[in-house]
Amino acid sequence: MNINELLLSKIDQANQQQTTQLASVIKQDIVQEKSTSSSPDLIKRRLMARKRALERDY
Repeated sequence: MNINELLLSKIDQANQQQTTQLASVIKQDIVQEKSTSSSPDLIKRRLMARKRALERDY
């Protein structure tokens, strides 16, 4: 394996880990919003705001 293949492999591993972490955070947010809010519109607005914040942070 040459250095480029090794670097690509490491980048792929990091991206996969980050995607898994992000999915977990989003799932937790959805569960929390559904348990604390009764309005579907409010849930949607909060989750969209959270999505924008996560996109900015990642």
